[in-house]
Amino acid sequence: MMDLTIKELKHHKKEQLEYKIKLGDAYRDDDFVCAWQDGSPYRPHYISDAFRNAVKSLGYPKIRFHDLRHTHATMLLSKDVNPKIVSERLGHSTISITLDTYSHVLPNMQKEAVKNLMISFKMKLKNNSVVKIKNTSKIRLQQKIKKAPKGFKINWREYV
Repeated sequence: MMDLTIKELKHHKKEQLEYKIKLGDAYRDDDFVCAWQDGSPYRPHYISDAFRNAVKSLGYPKIRFHDLRHTHATMLLSKDVNPKIVSERLGHSTISITLDTYSHVLPNMQKEAVKNLMISFKMKLKNNSVVKIKNTSKIRLQQKIKKAPKGFKINWREYV
């Protein structure tokens, strides 16, 4: 969790303890994180309704509370976070669940990975010596990658 989240949860727990002490036996102690001041749980749709109202009042695009989980996973995968880490954060029992669920993110990641590999591939062998690709060649290579069809092959001899 982010530091801010941990800080807020600790503050919330402290407030709950204060209410528990203040209300004594009247406090309903079911050990819920999301509960009213007397400890009673929120009704099932309360948080979703509150979230929807907050999103609307802030002028954000319509999104459900549950969509945050998918957004979180998609953002992490699109930022090249290791799928194993994403899987652990989501609580998936295996990485295959994560990869199967979020495979729609992976094609762009594959394309981006190949593009980055080709751009960062600054050296190649020529007569047993290492030669760096010139900046102008790197730009030509980037342009060629953008225009290339799926399953493309680059003639590396052009970039020596």
